[in-house]
Amino acid sequence: MSGLLRTVTSAADFNTALKACSKVVVFFWASWSAPCQHMKQVLETLAKHNADLLFIEVEAEEVDDVTEQFSVTTVPYFVLLQSGRRVDELEGADAAALTAKVKQLAATAAGAPPAAAAPAAAAEPQDVNSRIKQMLASSPVVVFMKGSAASPYCGFSRKVVDALKDSGVSKFTDVDILKDEELRQAVKKYSSWPTFPQLYVAGELIGGCDIVIEMQQSGELKQVLQEKAPAVLQQRKQQQEAPAAAPAAAPAAPPGGLSPEQEQRLKQ
Repeated sequence: MSGLLRTVTSAADFNTALKACSKVVVFFWASWSAPCQHMKQVLETLAKHNADLLFIEVEAEEVDDVTEQFSVTTVPYFVLLQSGRRVDELEGADAAALTAKVKQLAATAAGAPPAAAAPAAAAEPQDVNSRIKQMLASSPVVVFMKGSAASPYCGFSRKVVDALKDSGVSKFTDVDILKDEELRQAVKKYSSWPTFPQLYVAGELIGGCDIVIEMQQSGELKQVLQEKAPAVLQQRKQQQEAPAAAPAAAPAAPPGGLSPEQEQRLKQ
C-alpha cells in the first residue's frame, strides 16, 4: 500500500519483519473497507514522525495465519507489539485513539516489560463434535462462515453465499464462527481445513471459497446440489417448470349451416 508501511504476505514474512524492530504497529486491513483506506493515511502520517517504530500492514483476508494468530475479527484493526509481545490494540477507525497509542508505544522505554501474555485457551468440551454433527444433520447445505448470509464479514464468505444463490439454492444454514471461538477451532479440526468459509453438502465437506467458486463456474456445484441436496433447489425448480398459462379459447364457431350473409347471396 505504501513505502512507509512494510507489507507482509505470509506468516514467515511477518515473523521476519518482527526481528527488524522491537516496537511494531500492525495494521490489519481489507481492500473492500473504506475506513481502512482512511486509517492507512493516518498510519502513514504517524510513520513519518515515528521512524524508530516499524509499521506493518497485513491484508486480513489474505494472510489468514497472522489474522487468526491475533484473533482479528474486524477491520481496520491495530496491534501494538513490543519485543514480540502484544502491549496494546485498537479496533475501528479512531484516528485520535491510534495516535495516542502510537505515541505511548514510542515513549515506552526499550527495556520496559511487555504486557502479560493471555492465558491459554480452555480445552474443548468433549461434545463439540456432536454439535457439529448435529448442525450438518439438520440441514442439507451448511456454510461455516465469517458473519451471516445476510451480512458476511469477509469477501470470501460473501462469494460463497453468492455462488450458492447463483446455483439456485433457495435456503441454507449459515453458521457464524466468529460468535463461537470454541466451535471455530473445532470445525477446523473436524474438517482438517484451516480456513473459512467451509461449505458442506449432505454432511460432506465441499471446500473453501476457491473450490466453491471454481465448481460454480463449471456447473459442478449445481450438479452436486442436484444429486445430494435436491430439496434446496426444489422451490426454484418448480417455479421454472410450472406450465405456462393456457391461451384464451378462441370464440366459438357459428353453429352448422349457412351464415346470414351466405343466405342473402343465394337469394340474389
